[in-house]
Amino acid sequence: MDIKNAIESGDVQYAIEKINDLNPELLDTRPKLYFQLKLQHLIELIRSSKVKEALELVQEELAALCEDDPGLLSELEAVLALLAFDPPAGDEAMEAAGGAADEGPMPAEIRRLWDQGQRRATASAVNAAVLEAQGLDREPKLLFLLKMLTWAQDRLGQHASFPRVDDLVAAVPSRCAYA
Repeated sequence: MDIKNAIESGDVQYAIEKINDLNPELLDTRPKLYFQLKLQHLIELIRSSKVKEALELVQEELAALCEDDPGLLSELEAVLALLAFDPPAGDEAMEAAGGAADEGPMPAEIRRLWDQGQRRATASAVNAAVLEAQGLDREPKLLFLLKMLTWAQDRLGQHASFPRVDDLVAAVPSRCAYA
């Protein structure tokens, strides 16, 4: 939970340290995950207007990762495009997203990198990798059971009338119509 919260709050370096404490081989054996974390760190540096540190990160770490896997270069280029725009001032600005008046509107593919959803996607990928490395299911058991309940009700509904649980939060069966 510490790792997820760190990523979602923008403290990617702390998250990387915690991942390495938990499983020192995880990021070594999953270079794309490591790249995704470093890319998120780059976004956070740009968000904080730490351009010099951001460029050092690109030169010292991310460029080498792109040499090993040229397919990653387009992702790096998209993040570097953030340097051409001012960071949105707040959540409303993230939604409205236009960049500075002189620069014109910020493209949607660039705007999404500023969004909290980008942090959540990175945290989710890390969470899935950590769970998988520990031999645990990537999907919570309750979610799996609710999906199974929905599937089973759909199948049974094709053959019989029965009290369905449609509101999964309240878990109150509906009345069935008997013919």
